[in-house]
Amino acid sequence: MVDDLVMALSSQLKEIGMEIIPKGVELAVFPDELQTDFTLALEMTYGISWDPYTTISNMTTEPLKDLKLAQALAFVDDGSELIRKLNVMSNDEEIQETYSFILNEIHDQAIFIPISYTREPVVFNNKKIKEYAFNSSPAYIEVAEISLI
Repeated sequence: MVDDLVMALSSQLKEIGMEIIPKGVELAVFPDELQTDFTLALEMTYGISWDPYTTISNMTTEPLKDLKLAQALAFVDDGSELIRKLNVMSNDEEIQETYSFILNEIHDQAIFIPISYTREPVVFNNKKIKEYAFNSSPAYIEVAEISLI
């Protein structure tokens, strides 16, 4: 899914004169890659069960939790303080306004492109398993959702 998106994005950018060279890397070496010269980074978010809370909470630089995500608010004054305040807010309207600000900021600055709602394939032996029903978090297999023949 992400590879297809990267190739489509690369093709579309090339049409308007921007050439990017896609390079997939393993998660373990990604921090080292961030120290090199790159233009764009794409990554899947934590998923339905944790978005947007975990993704945005990890954008803080103090303490640094995720080097890639920390760059998302690099140009926001006191970005880490904004996230700290967000994590203890109790007013729903204030929480929504803060999430909206952060998501609009990373969109407007094109600093980080969070990718959510990816598809997860399932492969099974249909002679033994009747069907599988995905739960609210498709990345995790819910054994109770497997129907045997």
